[in-house]
Amino acid sequence: MNEPRCLGSGAIILTGGGEPTLCPDFEKITAWLERNEVHYGINSNFNVLKYFKPDYLKVSLDGYDEDSYEKARGVRKYSAAIENIKAFAEWKREESPKTSLGIQFVANDSLAVKRFYAANKGLDVDYIAFRPMESTAGKFYGSQENIAAAIVIFHALFTLIWYNIIISKDRN
Repeated sequence: MNEPRCLGSGAIILTGGGEPTLCPDFEKITAWLERNEVHYGINSNFNVLKYFKPDYLKVSLDGYDEDSYEKARGVRKYSAAIENIKAFAEWKREESPKTSLGIQFVANDSLAVKRFYAANKGLDVDYIAFRPMESTAGKFYGSQENIAAAIVIFHALFTLIWYNIIISKDRN
């Protein structure tokens, strides 16, 4: 029986209020999904290296060094996450080339965006996602100051994208 298809779902995302790879049955769950050809993705902090074959793996990296990572995630695991991303990227080239591997940063200011990009742009990932500060019911964006900060962050993102697309293209 293929529960997700019975429920009308085309795919599953393993994520949540905790780290999905720490589930005691994680390997059984991913093996079942793969065996039944169910499309799935995983959102993870990737502090623990595991090998699996999802459609995508999005790592919530949220830092550019140990201090920034600890501030965002509460633990000093930036280096561990980076090493796990590198190991998975190398493994997936042969074992799971269709898996899209990406990193994500929740942007809190424009300098942090630039630092994150500079620190992590050399990783062998398929994409880098920047997300604005998250808040319940948009509370973060309730003040003019925070809206102005969000505009500055998106300007920094646009500048990074513009520079890397236009300048890199001109160099080739």
